[in-house]
Amino acid sequence: MTASRQLAGEWLTQLDSGADWMNELTAKTISDGASGQGLNVLILGALTQPPSINGLAQAADQGECSVRLEAAVADRGARPDPERLKRADAVLSTAALGENADRAALYGLRALFAWLNGDSTRAKGYARDSANITAPDASHLSAALVAFAVGHELTPAWNREVRHA
Repeated sequence: MTASRQLAGEWLTQLDSGADWMNELTAKTISDGASGQGLNVLILGALTQPPSINGLAQAADQGECSVRLEAAVADRGARPDPERLKRADAVLSTAALGENADRAALYGLRALFAWLNGDSTRAKGYARDSANITAPDASHLSAALVAFAVGHELTPAWNREVRHA
């Protein structure tokens, strides 16, 4: 089993289960995916409805996640499911309780999902929480991007007003 397939499987199972617990291996897999190569898998899995484990893993293995994410975020007509983004936040919150969890990366990803869901106040708080955790720079990437976006009043395409001339 590839690392992408394992991450996709654990992530989508958690998103779709509604459970408020997870085993340590699942928490570690999700935590490890919150920075580096797995980050796009987690984001794409939360934004698309509903991706298959195999489809998500294949997109990751073929390097297509970033292309799909760019298209999804730029599409004004697309709107991620707010409940799915809230569920993703809950899963990440639970994963952050795991032993040796990369809490900085998990809080940064929580900030991103809050921002994608239009909640800039919560996004700003999670980004601040991430910044306050001592961790490698890569763990703070999502939080830094969200802090920049919120600070410059940037929003995803689906949260922008269309102005008519």
